[in-house]
Amino acid sequence: MPNTSPIPSSDTRRAVAAVRAVRARRPRTRTLGVCAHCHEPVAFDDQYVRLHRRAWHLQCALDVAEPRAVRTV
Repeated sequence: MPNTSPIPSSDTRRAVAAVRAVRARRPRTRTLGVCAHCHEPVAFDDQYVRLHRRAWHLQCALDVAEPRAVRTV
């Protein structure tokens, strides 16, 4: 019968503590979610657009609308 004890092992407690420590050190920036194109976080201070109720980086939206190879400057 497997060990189904609700008490986590010391390895589990150490892993959870390590994850919480990393998250605590990470700078807290408010995000609008992830970009619908590149799936990177979209922050409030980024240049972004809303398309179909989803946030896109402005550059991602331009790349999809007109790829860089064809875009004229």
